[in-house]
Amino acid sequence: MLCILCLTSAGNAYGNAFDRQWCVVTTPWFEYLTDERIDTALATVADLARFRQLFMQLLPEAQGDSGLPLKMVMFRKQSDFYRATGSRHFGGYTLPSLFEYRLLMTPALSGAIARVAFHEYAHYLLRNQTNRSYPLWYEEGLATYLSAVNFDTNATTLGRLPHRRLQHTTRTIAKPSLGTVVTAVDVYNWSQRHINVFYDKAWLLVHFLRLGHQVGFDDLQQQLDTYLANPTRDFAEAFAITPKSMNQLLDRYRKRRRFGIESIAYREGESTTPTTRCLTDQERDFEIAVSLTTHNPKLSRKLLTKFDGDPTAARLIALSRTVPADKPDQAMRLVREALMIDANHSGALISLANNLVGGCTFVNTETCFDHWLEAAKHYRRALRIDPTRFDAAFGLGMAYTHTGRAGDAMNYLQVAYDKAPWAPSINFYLGEGYRIIGDKRAATYLTNARNWSTEGIWRKRAEIALARMQHTGIAAEAAPTQ
Repeated sequence: MLCILCLTSAGNAYGNAFDRQWCVVTTPWFEYLTDERIDTALATVADLARFRQLFMQLLPEAQGDSGLPLKMVMFRKQSDFYRATGSRHFGGYTLPSLFEYRLLMTPALSGAIARVAFHEYAHYLLRNQTNRSYPLWYEEGLATYLSAVNFDTNATTLGRLPHRRLQHTTRTIAKPSLGTVVTAVDVYNWSQRHINVFYDKAWLLVHFLRLGHQVGFDDLQQQLDTYLANPTRDFAEAFAITPKSMNQLLDRYRKRRRFGIESIAYREGESTTPTTRCLTDQERDFEIAVSLTTHNPKLSRKLLTKFDGDPTAARLIALSRTVPADKPDQAMRLVREALMIDANHSGALISLANNLVGGCTFVNTETCFDHWLEAAKHYRRALRIDPTRFDAAFGLGMAYTHTGRAGDAMNYLQVAYDKAPWAPSINFYLGEGYRIIGDKRAATYLTNARNWSTEGIWRKRAEIALARMQHTGIAAEAAPTQ
């Protein structure tokens, strides 16, 4: 059995970086966890509430509900954030899931906490308040554009351009080219210089598309809408201009001495009073650990095993996610131990099911078929215990698809899709389900999966499914699925 109670020396390895007091500010829309001063945290949360209201005004397609539960984790010191994540290339990360959406952040060099929080919050809102999956350049460019908002007394101003950012990285000759920028699906492994160019060109392109018409360029809003609505993301076709020629337009645009701005009358949203509570040391370590399971599983593991006392099911489940992928037996032991502590822990049941089918997504064997059958029982039970576990709904939809019950899978997959329409894997399974039951709506979701996925294996599976649709000739009229 893996030792959960062993003391470790996380504090020694990382100095006193994680020994400070952390507090949480709770609003109807998110929780904000930080080691900032309370007055600073409350001011940032107030700004975020205004930012959310601005987003709703700017994007009429925004749904308005709370979306997936959101936690923002803000490290006051950059040094703590960099030690935690192991990367100096980014000041924020999105950690999406169907259970809980987290934002991991630290202030920019300028110390503007709100700017970083706005940028990361924009990612969450774009994904959870609209039913689209945006191309990477547009999502990052728009998040940067929106994060530079100025809230005045009676109006909100967007679009002011800092000239220092226009001098170098947005030039036509700067690499990567705009063609690379608009087709990129992942920049994590790029050099810092190329990442900076990507962000600056994406930001300038969004600015140009929104405001270029104010200073004599063509109004391209209709072309932008066409481009965003079409999952094929053919830039040259949508804008009737190649990325290279568009880059030349951007070069002319950035040399202008005058730029357009957006001034929006500020509409006050509903007034709410946030609540504040400071965390115990164990609560702090747990929240930080859960936030680091992807970027620093070693530190996450140390924080989760730092305290004496009986382990909780939640700690064991979080710890299971830090186990290396090549040691699934260790993860499964932790999950089963969690269920011994709490047999009705929905997260433990979901983790048990996920571990059972961990190697079966792309494998069709009799053993995997049996594992999917068993996993379905655990997903169903988790949903009965907690109907808000949308990850259990998605898991059950997958299990039914893999065990020949595509019709039964559709309602569960639709529930998951309604919460995360941007997720390529959900689009794939929803499209595959529709394909199996002979519904032409399959093409839309499979095309989304093919074009939005950053993983080649999902793109390949979606292409195979689309080819099967053409081969079998699915009826032109959609079959009812309800």
